[in-house]
Amino acid sequence: MVQTILLSRTPSPPPPNYVGNGWRLQGLNGYHSETIEKYVHNFWCPIVVGDVLCGDNLLQPGQEPCSFRILGKLGFGAYSTVWLGWDTIFHRHLAIKNKRLYLCLGLNPLGSTLRGREYSELDPPSDSTTITTFIRTLFKKVEALHRNGICHGDLSAANVAFGVSQNALTPSAVQRTFSYGLKAYFVYIKPGEPPKRPQYLPEYIVQTINTALMSDMNDMTKVEILDFGNAFEGCSREGAKGTRAFLAPEMRDKTRCYASPKSDLWSLGCVFFYALTGADLFPSDKDAEGYRATASEGQLEKIDAALRRNYYLSSHPTYRRKVTLVIRSLLQIDPFKRSLEKTSRLIENLENDFHTNGGETIRSSQKNPM
Repeated sequence: MVQTILLSRTPSPPPPNYVGNGWRLQGLNGYHSETIEKYVHNFWCPIVVGDVLCGDNLLQPGQEPCSFRILGKLGFGAYSTVWLGWDTIFHRHLAIKNKRLYLCLGLNPLGSTLRGREYSELDPPSDSTTITTFIRTLFKKVEALHRNGICHGDLSAANVAFGVSQNALTPSAVQRTFSYGLKAYFVYIKPGEPPKRPQYLPEYIVQTINTALMSDMNDMTKVEILDFGNAFEGCSREGAKGTRAFLAPEMRDKTRCYASPKSDLWSLGCVFFYALTGADLFPSDKDAEGYRATASEGQLEKIDAALRRNYYLSSHPTYRRKVTLVIRSLLQIDPFKRSLEKTSRLIENLENDFHTNGGETIRSSQKNPM
């Protein structure tokens, strides 16, 4: 479900050379939040909790206008803030992604991202059912993007999210979700009587700490890919940026640094590893260079050994090896050796192993040593 609206209240933009003019944030600028500059220079809409955003439905012109009441802040990114809203027309919860030029997208809410999982005290998948389903679901979503000529450009642990739990949107659960949010207010620091706060600055910025909605860790078919701000159509893009620990070797090349569907596949391999272990396979450039300099068999063994961080995989070596082969197929140094078809066959093999063994499971009460 997607709705796009144009807000009825559109504050005038700041002067071109505005640099603060005495207004500062009472707190750390950019600490678990967007920076002031996003409002000053990027014309982000100044939203606060309790606001009601109203406007025309741009996807269905002529239909009843949209109206969202803001309940709390879910997060922020390079291009927008994301809020949980209540649709006062159709009486449902929506994730409100507020973009530049005062446009809003109304989307189905999601749970924690992989990166935010540690704040929500969620363990990595710990049985063959969830592991196999997670890998298959996320792979199919990336495959569908590529089949339609779209490259994501920044697949990472911050851009993959779980679905929401059945009880995530009850009043008590919503209240608990946003109980950790901190409000950093704007203050005027110049001498004299403070002027009226500019329209393009919100009253405060919500600093999001552990504000993920309750996640469904059992149904991995709900996993979704987020943040298409770096996505593009076509074969490749030079000068692309991504998340350092998930960058393919060709994206680390300072002379070219190009992204492509092949670099998406490398990033997907890194995402699989992070999802299963809670750690980056390449936390530093030195780690990435070491992997690149290692022979093929050594790369395979490195991945296999590191996957033992996962409680289930550590005690199921045959299944772990098949997961290793899936990840290794994506982490080929030569981008032309990364193949949707090859990885798809390896995932089918993983699924066959799962069905043959009846889907052995270990309940989530058994914690993974991280």
